[in-house]
Amino acid sequence: MTNKNAAVLYEVNEKIAVITLNRPDHMNAIVQEVREGVLESFQKASRDKDVRVIVLTGAGKVFSGGGDINQMKKFQDDDYRASTIEHKTMPTQNHAILAMYRTEKPIVAAINGSVAGGAMGMALACDIRIASSKAKFSMAFNRIGLCPEWGMAYNLPRIVGEDKAKELIWLANKLTAEEALDLGIVSKLAEPEEVLDTAMTMARELASRPPVAVRLTKKILNHSLSSGVDAMLDMESYARNICIHSQDFKEGIAAMVEKRPPVFKGE
Repeated sequence: MTNKNAAVLYEVNEKIAVITLNRPDHMNAIVQEVREGVLESFQKASRDKDVRVIVLTGAGKVFSGGGDINQMKKFQDDDYRASTIEHKTMPTQNHAILAMYRTEKPIVAAINGSVAGGAMGMALACDIRIASSKAKFSMAFNRIGLCPEWGMAYNLPRIVGEDKAKELIWLANKLTAEEALDLGIVSKLAEPEEVLDTAMTMARELASRPPVAVRLTKKILNHSLSSGVDAMLDMESYARNICIHSQDFKEGIAAMVEKRPPVFKGE
């Protein structure tokens, strides 16, 4: 299934939804159409029972340069100043990050080139990040008088620690791909032309795993840093009981006994 619009591409193949930021002539800069396209695409992938894994990437040679400067200039216009409180407190990008966080399907970021600003927050909201060895990473909000958004204030401290997150955001210095790997911002590097293929290979492997267990694993791990040990043990028991009664578990045991690859159906 393929759905294309000017700013974001959405395609499903082999149980994998690929969401592509599609403004390559503008470094995939984020405008309202991108925000809406990302939100709609993740909502669509979450609803689609045939989708098991989601891949997020950028068209062309960069993942995204972050917010579109020309559009940012309009933030000083009277129309923006007069916009609703709802728009100011819960803008489209917040809904998009929540859609990414709430989907139980794994999200793999294929960071095919440099990434900055809001797009960096978008990438951090993914579960696994694979990046080009030539990519540069920048949390440049403070350089233009802004605070982090797109969930960066939530996700970055959980990845690199609170103190390091403050340093990275305040100083807004660019990181090399190797530095991002050392900090745990990305989990794997690949040559620029191989990033998407590497991400798709991982996505296919994830898609072959038991969907019930994969989704429940993401669900409980999303609560791990904000829950006590008692709550986490309860969540593990809850998830275990669901898995034990699933057809996927039955198939996994049968395949192991019969020494054959399992075929999981997500039931």
